[in-house]
Amino acid sequence: MPERPHTAPARLAIVGASSLLGQELGRLLRDTPLGFRDPLLLENAAEPQVEQTADSRRLSLFADEAMIFDEPSPDKFQDLDLVFFCGPEPQTRRYFTMARNGARFLVDLTGALQSELTDPSALLFGPVSLPQQPSPRTRLVVIANPAVQALATLLLAASACGPLRASTATVFDAASQRGHAGMNELQQQSSNLLALKPLPTRIFGKQIAFNLCAELGSEAQPGLRELLDRLGQQLRALLAGSAPLPAMQLLQGPFFHGQVISLCLQFEAASAAPGAARLTEALSSGMILHGDGAPDVVLATGQDAPLIGAVQPDALAPNTFWVFCALDNLRLNALRAIAAASALLQLDRSLTQ
Repeated sequence: MPERPHTAPARLAIVGASSLLGQELGRLLRDTPLGFRDPLLLENAAEPQVEQTADSRRLSLFADEAMIFDEPSPDKFQDLDLVFFCGPEPQTRRYFTMARNGARFLVDLTGALQSELTDPSALLFGPVSLPQQPSPRTRLVVIANPAVQALATLLLAASACGPLRASTATVFDAASQRGHAGMNELQQQSSNLLALKPLPTRIFGKQIAFNLCAELGSEAQPGLRELLDRLGQQLRALLAGSAPLPAMQLLQGPFFHGQVISLCLQFEAASAAPGAARLTEALSSGMILHGDGAPDVVLATGQDAPLIGAVQPDALAPNTFWVFCALDNLRLNALRAIAAASALLQLDRSLTQ
C-alpha cells in the first residue's frame, strides 16, 4: 500500500461503529491529542440502530452526532492507516481478512481475534501497569478484557507486597458486554417480568433479569465457559509468571453496565503478609481508591480507571484479604484501544521519517 506523509492525519475506520463500544470509542477519539481524521464509519445494513438512506448509505448517531455509515467492503479498507473492530464478534471475524488486506494496522476491542495472537505480528495489549510497545512487525493488537486488565494490575501489586499462597477471583459481567442486543434484552426481561409477560431469551438463552447466572443458554454465543477460557488465556499471557494465577469464575450479572471483581488474596505466612492498610495503598496504584465504602458499577461509570475499596481482612482465614473492584468496561476498553492505536501510529511515523 502507498505510504503517506508522516505529518498527515491518520485515516481510520471503525467496524461496528453503531455498537456501544463504537459509540464510546467515538466520544473518546474526539478528545485525543493525536492527529486523527474523522473516522470512516462501517456497519452492517441489518443493524437496527442504523437507518437506511436513499443511496444505500445509512444514517445514525455516532458520538452524539448524526453521521453517515457505510457498508463494509474491500474498497472501504484500502489505504487506511488503522481499523478498529467494535461490533459483534461474528462481524469482526467476517471482516478481519478484508481489513487486513487493505489497512496498515488493526485494533480489536471485541476479543474475537484472540486466536490470531499466535501470529508474530499480533500483540495482546493490557493495562497501563504493563506498558507494552508494538514492534515494527506488529499489525494486529487485541485489547485484553477490561476485567483481565484490572486483575493483572491487582495481582502484580499484591505479589510485590509479599508471597501469595493462593488467590481467587469472581468476575461479574454486565449486559453491555453483549452490546445493544444484550442491554435491550435485559430491559425487556425486566419489564416483562413485572408485567407477567413471557421473557425474550434470544441473546442470553435464559432469564438474567433479577438473577445471577453461572451459565447461560445455548443461544448465548460465546457462552460463559468460552469467555472464561478467553479471560484465563489473556491473564496468563499478561502475567507471564510474574504473579500466581488465580482460580477464576465468571458470572452473568443482572445489571446493564460495568464489570465487578471480587478478589481474595491469601499470603504465605503472617510474617510475610502485609497489613490491610499497606495492601490497600499498594493495590490503589493504577486504580482509583474509593474512600467512602465499597465501590459499585454506578460509581465506576465514566471513570478512566477501575475503582477499589479499602482492602478487608477475611473474617475466618488468616493472612487472607478481600478486594472489591468495579469498572466501566466500555470506557476502559476504548481508552486502551486508543493507547494502542497511538503507539502503533507513532512507531510507524518514527520508522517513515
